[in-house]
Amino acid sequence: MKRFKWDKKYLYWGMTAFVVILCSIAAFTAMSNWGRISGFIGQIFRILQPVISGLIIAYLLTPVVGFFERGLRGFGHRVFPKNNRRAWLTARILGMLLTFLLALLLIAVLLTWLLPELYRSAEFLVGRMPDYVTGMITFIGEALESMPDLEDIITNTLGDIGSAFSQWIQDVMMANIETVISGISSGVFGVFRSIYNFLVGLVFSIYLIYNRELFAAQFKKILYSLMKQERVKSLLGGAAFVDRSFGGFLRGKILDSAIIGVICFIFMLIFRMPYSPLISVIIGVTNIIPFFGPFIGAIPSAFLIFMESPLQCLFFVIFIILLQQIDGNILGPRILSNTTGLNGFWVMFSIIVGGGLFGFWGMFLGVPAFTVIYAAVKHVIARLLARRSMATDTAAYMADDPPGDAPPGAEPGKKSE
Repeated sequence: MKRFKWDKKYLYWGMTAFVVILCSIAAFTAMSNWGRISGFIGQIFRILQPVISGLIIAYLLTPVVGFFERGLRGFGHRVFPKNNRRAWLTARILGMLLTFLLALLLIAVLLTWLLPELYRSAEFLVGRMPDYVTGMITFIGEALESMPDLEDIITNTLGDIGSAFSQWIQDVMMANIETVISGISSGVFGVFRSIYNFLVGLVFSIYLIYNRELFAAQFKKILYSLMKQERVKSLLGGAAFVDRSFGGFLRGKILDSAIIGVICFIFMLIFRMPYSPLISVIIGVTNIIPFFGPFIGAIPSAFLIFMESPLQCLFFVIFIILLQQIDGNILGPRILSNTTGLNGFWVMFSIIVGGGLFGFWGMFLGVPAFTVIYAAVKHVIARLLARRSMATDTAAYMADDPPGDAPPGAEPGKKSE
């Protein structure tokens, strides 16, 4: 009888098979109970909403606090010339105080001036809507007097649409009126819950911003205890890149869109255009969306102005075109500083995919998120090519022949464009 010879490869094969089977069972169990798992995850997120709100507030306001803090360091040293700790503490507390006062001032302006103005503009628009509809019907009727056949087709079509809408009101809206009322009640409760989450998150963000170096040091300590130094440095470098790409784009785009909205509001006030607050908010908010945003906001805004004055609509369209040229060539590049580095194709791709999956927020955050994914894939491909001693420069692959090994004198690890 031949004696069995032990080999480590059998252990490796057995462990690999065990892990594969275990992962397959876990994946099947997760798919079978996805409803419960998603509900549990949703419950966890609802519990952690104040913490998440605090993290977001701290992430957005930390650069502003840092800006004020750097400017106040000299003041702190003049107040406490012989105590660096107190000088630093003074600069930080004053920087945080100025930042949160500025944020609360902006919120107060929104609540006391902008929101009432938006309400008045929307109320005026709703009040004028019957006049707009009557005028449009009259215009269409006069245009179709010379085309009776087309007029009959449009009249029958509008009649069918009206009948379908009335039927929908009776079958859907009236039958589900209790659900609508319940939804309104839930919405009111949701508003109070959002206010609570924001206030608790605001307090949480104060602790995060004040102790940000301590939390960063503790996080690094954990990483160094679990990984090698090279791996930790690589992770920290990747985190810094994510912050530059994602955070820089997020803060820069919000600031850029706010400036565009203010410029639009000033222009509309000077030329006495209708719905100035409402349209300026639409232009500012939609400008957050790269590439498609200006068109999404300009088309309905121009239509609203056209219903009041076609001549003012023409001026508005010309102004928006000039404003977007200034934003795209001067204001935007200075604020964003090319934080994405993507060409036009990938920008459009990320906006379309992000919008299709997650709506407005997907269109807004799709570009910086795809920038991070694109950079990660690019880094992995460059490392794999470098291991094979092949060129990583994209230009080397534009020839018809395969690039083969890196040419003599070329750096295998050279970054691709």
